Amino acid sequence: MDPQRIFSAVYSQARDTQEQKYLDWTELPPYAAAEIFRNMLAQEVYDALYMPKEAEDYPLAKMRGNFSKKVRNLGVLAYQFVKQRDNKYLQEGQAWDERLLIFYPHQSLHQPRVLRSRGIKVLVAGFSSLEPTSDKVKERMMDYWSARWEREATLTEAALELDAMRIRNLARARHKARWSCVGSDPAIRGNF
Repeated sequence: MDPQRIFSAVYSQARDTQEQKYLDWTELPPYAAAEIFRNMLAQEVYDALYMPKEAEDYPLAKMRGNFSKKVRNLGVLAYQFVKQRDNKYLQEGQAWDERLLIFYPHQSLHQPRVLRSRGIKVLVAGFSSLEPTSDKVKERMMDYWSARWEREATLTEAALELDAMRIRNLARARHKARWSCVGSDPAIRGNF
């Protein structure tokens, strides 16, 4: 526990430039989290957040995890590196024996961060589902998604029709080749 950081947290005030007022220290973490969220969202394509590349791999879920980690790291004061004596990595959910681990000394973080310098530690951060507030945005999203699905359906249908046409042409060619052999051989022609 660092008395200087406690003093900084309680007596520091953040300034809200829009409303020209000072905020209590408890209002600082949501402001910092909102800034991180805006920066992360600005780098994403909104439609891509809801389109998984894998069956259970939603980009929005990854964004939630990254967001939580970034906000939490604004207030991390120190860390401790731990490794196994056999130099293998610890796996998530793995049971471990403290006697088989090497604990390195705590490392304090001194690079200033908005929350860290005030002694504020964020345990959990998250955000709710992303919903556009304008009906026009929702309509444009639906138009975009439906056009994309219609295009994919048209391409799939065209590919299947092409395959069917190739199969029919191959069958015609085989049929024609068979009848041309039959028509040229008098012994076979008499049997038909």
